[in-house]
Amino acid sequence: MNRMSPVVRQMGLAVVAGALMGGASLAMARPVGLYFGGASGVSVNTRSCGQYDFKAAGGACDRASMGGKWFGGYYLNPDLGAEVSYMRFGSVNRRKGAATTSPAVGDIDSADIQDSARAWTVGLNVQIEIFQSFTNHLRLGWAFTRNDTSGYERRVSAISRLTPSDPYYASAFTTTDMGKREYRGVPYFGAGMSGLLMPHVRVFSAWDFVIDGHRSKHLLSAGVQGGRRTVGGRQCGNPGRAEGACSEALPESGSPATRERGPVRGGLRPAGAGGRFNG
Repeated sequence: MNRMSPVVRQMGLAVVAGALMGGASLAMARPVGLYFGGASGVSVNTRSCGQYDFKAAGGACDRASMGGKWFGGYYLNPDLGAEVSYMRFGSVNRRKGAATTSPAVGDIDSADIQDSARAWTVGLNVQIEIFQSFTNHLRLGWAFTRNDTSGYERRVSAISRLTPSDPYYASAFTTTDMGKREYRGVPYFGAGMSGLLMPHVRVFSAWDFVIDGHRSKHLLSAGVQGGRRTVGGRQCGNPGRAEGACSEALPESGSPATRERGPVRGGLRPAGAGGRFNG
């Protein structure tokens, strides 16, 4: 058994080396590559309107605006990509231009405020192929948001009345500059579907949700995605899953010459197809 132990060790090392080489070859065979895209659509915020009653004269409380996103990523394997994106959620307005009847101290008398937001996100793009040319996408990651507010707000600071039988009216006001900028880090989630338009180009629709309490925002968008994927240095497939197209790019065992003409022995190829010898 002592004589056999070196042989056993060598066989074990050979098996391990073979497994490692096979794993490396399999890893090289999986499609990887860069992708990028852009989309435009509608952003919706979840903030409550409160006293900004858009039905009142001169009042407004926008909940939706135009938005969009640009993104790029790298496929780690056919089902998973690491992704960075930049989202803009547009601007929304809150206005109140009419004096409040029967005011109370602290009520908003008039205001004109504009809110805008944007975000950088980093996360994962999980792909689930449902048909040959269609793919579901699930996104999960972290958003670094910037929320900008500008404008003013005037509130009632005192009320009076001429006689005990008269209604109260606002007799004094306090005006506040609402300008501020906030940076926050919050989670985000997304879902969507893409379809193959042509090789390396897909069209998609997506929903992205930045989870940030009363600052939460939705982005509903549609756009185009492109990219290139490779297997072992070869270009292949479309920027969706495209595993089949990539597998076709894998080299077969042996060269075409070897498969057609047989092995070369001693530097000479025996007579076969073509009836010639090669030195």
